[in-house]
Amino acid sequence: ENLRDVFAGSNQSYANYIQVTDEFTDPENEIYVLVEGKSIATPETFAKLRKLQFELQLIDGVGSVYSMFALRDAPDENGDTVPTIGENDTRLTPELIAKIRAHPMIGAKLLSADADAAVFVVTPEQAKAPIAITDTLIAEINAAATEILGTDVTTTITGFPAIRGDVVRIMIHDQLVLNLVGAAIGLTLTALGAFADPEGGKVAAHRRREWVGSL
Repeated sequence: ENLRDVFAGSNQSYANYIQVTDEFTDPENEIYVLVEGKSIATPETFAKLRKLQFELQLIDGVGSVYSMFALRDAPDENGDTVPTIGENDTRLTPELIAKIRAHPMIGAKLLSADADAAVFVVTPEQAKAPIAITDTLIAEINAAATEILGTDVTTTITGFPAIRGDVVRIMIHDQLVLNLVGAAIGLTLTALGAFADPEGGKVAAHRRREWVGSL
């Protein structure tokens, strides 16, 4: 279900990891939306990305959405802060790109240097959300991104929840295939045994049926 089960142990490093993920945002629970394209800096695509930030927050089950549009400047003398990307910013100029990437809160991780890739970090409302919930969220995120961004850019949804869902589906598929292959082999051996020795084949068939049933 999660990475902590894979690396579970009694050492101090594992204990520190559990404490951090319990007190702060768990990276295992984050869904990443990677948007790539040469048009990201243009006014049209930039406006679509701003809209995506807003729409992702409205999806049922989403706790928070973090992207370059969520960045805020350092507080002024009154303790007030303003968004790093202002309302009057209509495109990604070289100056705005540099300002975003210089932000101390992982700004450089949210936008590439040449502005052809941007990341949205979506955190489910439920901590350590199960596969059923994250799969539903991923489907809705994908639908929203496709509808808003269109075909001018490429969208990839990744992160541990997405990878975990894919792995589980592959394992279920492989298990079904193995069961079918085992049944086919058992039936084939039964048929061959009965053909070679009709009387002995009955006993062999019974034993092979027990073997197939144990798969």
